[in-house]
Amino acid sequence: MTLEGTGWVDVRDIRLAGSTAPLQVTWTTKTTWQISVPLGVGANLITLEALNFAGEMVHSDSITVTNTGNIQVPTPAMLVVSEIYYNPPGSVETTEYIELMNASSTITLDLSNVNFAAGLDFTFPGGATLAPGARTLVVKDVAAFTTAFGSGKPIAGTFPAAFNLDNGGGAILLRRADGFVLHSFEYKDDPPWPVEADGDGYSLVLVNPRANPDHDNGLNWRASVVAGGSPGGSDSQSYAEWKVANGNPADDDDLDGDGMSTRLEYFLGGNPALAEQDLAPMIFREEDGSFIMLVARSASAEDVMPVPQLSTNLAVWGDAEDAEFLATERLSGSPAKDLLTFRVVPPPGALQCFVRFSFGP
Repeated sequence: MTLEGTGWVDVRDIRLAGSTAPLQVTWTTKTTWQISVPLGVGANLITLEALNFAGEMVHSDSITVTNTGNIQVPTPAMLVVSEIYYNPPGSVETTEYIELMNASSTITLDLSNVNFAAGLDFTFPGGATLAPGARTLVVKDVAAFTTAFGSGKPIAGTFPAAFNLDNGGGAILLRRADGFVLHSFEYKDDPPWPVEADGDGYSLVLVNPRANPDHDNGLNWRASVVAGGSPGGSDSQSYAEWKVANGNPADDDDLDGDGMSTRLEYFLGGNPALAEQDLAPMIFREEDGSFIMLVARSASAEDVMPVPQLSTNLAVWGDAEDAEFLATERLSGSPAKDLLTFRVVPPPGALQCFVRFSFGP
């Protein structure tokens, strides 16, 4: 939504009430301005504040605008940080990028003045939108990025030359134009976060982005399938696509007789036509009674999340709420898969305890 108004010569910035970030203003004359503001569904009360060159608010005004269209302001569930390439191999860092994804399948997002306030410095221009399911990139250097990944990528802009994504892990803060925090989290370069993204050439990829996963949890991130990641696209494969590529067996079939159903083969990175007993999860009992549980996860399997479960009677099972995620490690070979390690402590006073993995969603 574009608004237009007039202001006197000592107005330096215009912002939305409640925000500390100024809006991008186009001065069409010395005293006439235009700005783009995002709109939510229905009636929107928009209050603008004018600041002088001393940073003092000198005036404010409000207007109510009703949005009847299909373009909406982003919410944390709809706009996610989907990929981070923070430490390319070698000493040259100019191919760094960060990717956002519209996780909605039906709603176009208005990115006007959405901004990164920590980790990098970038504000989306007024009028910027992101279609359902689409992705957009903020890159370090367009020329270096294009040389590395090719042309035609959905680049929204660049972050300043003085900024690099922190190689040792760092905070990311993404805000709407009104100051509402969309995501605030810290990515890390040590376990249980994927260490392959720390200088080995891989990117961090958000697992199951349409489920609004907790960006602060290392379990919800994996290393990209291939070095460099997949900027502007996805490196995952849906279950339906994988089944077709493997002869379309039924979900519960075990064609190779290795004890793994078709769906489990997909989760674990197996081949439904090749017996692989070593795909089975491994479970060890520690001296203190805790369980160490290891399971493979296909890197390209879409939306796969192994969940440790426990039971004291084999009849009633529940998620192990206090399960500790210890590490993820990229295994050698193809297809790409990761070995995830968890620790599960039995309930206090339990005479017996059993554990297993569930795969969701």
